[in-house]
Amino acid sequence: MKNQIYRVLVYFISYTLFINNCLAQTPVTIYTPKGSVVPDTYSYTELSQSQIASYNSYISQTYPNATRLTDASATYNCHAYAWYTSEGGSNVWIGASTSTAEDIFWTDGSFTENVTQVYPAKVSYASDNHSATTTSQTDIFISKWGALPLMQHNKNYCPYNSSSLKYYYKTPTIITGSSQIICGQGTYSIQLPAGNNVSWTSSPSGIISHPATGNPITVTKIGNGNVTLTATINSSHVLTKNIWVGPHTTINGIETMLKGRTRTYTLNDVNGQGITSFNWSADGGVIPVGSTTSSSFTVKGTGCGSGTVSCTYGNSCGTGDAQLDIEVICETLSMILSPNPTSDIININLVSAFDQTVVANDNNLLAESYATKQENNQYTGEFEIQVWNEYSGFITKIKDKNKPNLQISIKNKPKGMYYVHLIVDGIVVQKKTLFLTE
Repeated sequence: MKNQIYRVLVYFISYTLFINNCLAQTPVTIYTPKGSVVPDTYSYTELSQSQIASYNSYISQTYPNATRLTDASATYNCHAYAWYTSEGGSNVWIGASTSTAEDIFWTDGSFTENVTQVYPAKVSYASDNHSATTTSQTDIFISKWGALPLMQHNKNYCPYNSSSLKYYYKTPTIITGSSQIICGQGTYSIQLPAGNNVSWTSSPSGIISHPATGNPITVTKIGNGNVTLTATINSSHVLTKNIWVGPHTTINGIETMLKGRTRTYTLNDVNGQGITSFNWSADGGVIPVGSTTSSSFTVKGTGCGSGTVSCTYGNSCGTGDAQLDIEVICETLSMILSPNPTSDIININLVSAFDQTVVANDNNLLAESYATKQENNQYTGEFEIQVWNEYSGFITKIKDKNKPNLQISIKNKPKGMYYVHLIVDGIVVQKKTLFLTE
């Protein structure tokens, strides 16, 4: 026995020196599940084929009662396998020159200590510098022995001191289960090793029923609405999940429209939820056009500002409500002056347009505003036009309606700069500068 221990000690010293002094070493950055940087982590080049064969042979002879799962490799070690590689990470070497680099995996809360051996779990050989993972067999671990192979072995049958072992399970971050119970029941669980206590509550009451403890649990629909399901693990760690119970969907359609134009809206997931009845309504700046009880709903923008499209829908589980806020963009008035400069007559053309600040940021509105402008490019509402001289002030005005093209003469007025004001509903909506020459 002493000879075997001596051989193991010499062998471990030799390959440790080999790794630290001979293999190419490149610092790498990896993270725990909670996003903390794992210190003292490197990438090493691989052993030669002869070295791999030699290490494999050595392990077979020295530990015949352990199972070699992979070839020897210098690209990862015990800490990397247990905490990172077995969780889907790449091969790295954690703790190349320190014995506490792997501690970050539990000190940042990514893994939680369990007082007893559980599966699945990570194992820290607290009495040595080694890490392993548990298996479904009690006291049978999987661990990487430095640059030697990945081994399956009894917890005590390895080159490490196993007198003090600590167990850690991955701290759960979510409640598993559907975010929607359309009708009936749903199953909810937390990925935890056996032996952990989970208590459950839900709010508000009257929407679902469920057991107070257990993992997994079955949730049963008793009402409709949005409910928060809360799980408390071992009286400390809390997770929540929002669940919609009963019929639930949203309205599909564009949330902006131009006054005078139409939009058509539908419900999402009609077939998936088996929705068979529809009762649409509209208010504010939009009015219904056509049927209010079919699967689609068309509205027309009639007023500037906000409007609402709503639908009460139903399936075999009951009824639900959906609502979408609509913004109706109204037209504005602009004028085109010609010629400018002028020596007498000002030709004024009034053009109907939409708020380009809004329209330019919406491809749907941009296309529609262009079409609307082509259809109705002349303004026929009531307006007032005033002409002001930069020095002497007010000169003349015209107040009219249904007259998109008009002329104003400023002949015999002092040459220089003039301002033309366009007024709609008592508000100056546009000012333009005009120059009068001889």
